[in-house]
Amino acid sequence: MKSLQDQGLDQSSASFVALQERARHLLSSSPVKEQPSRDMANSTVTLLQMIEDFCREGDKVVECGKKDREDLQSQVSLGSI
Repeated sequence: MKSLQDQGLDQSSASFVALQERARHLLSSSPVKEQPSRDMANSTVTLLQMIEDFCREGDKVVECGKKDREDLQSQVSLGSI
C-alpha cells in the first residue's frame, strides 16, 4: 500500500502531465499567423492561467519533496538513538 506522500506525488505527477498535455494542445492548435486582438487577448489569458497552474503544481512537488526529506531526516535521527 502506498503512503499518503506517495499518493500525493502520484496525483501531482498526473496533474502535471495533464497540464503538459493541455499546453501541447494549446500550442499545437494556435496558428502562428496574425490573430484579431480579441483572440490574442484570450490566448494571453489562457497562457497566463496555464503558467499559474504549472507554478502551483511545481509548488506541490517541492512541498512533497520537503516532506519526504524531513521524514527521512527524522527516521535517521530515530535510528541513531
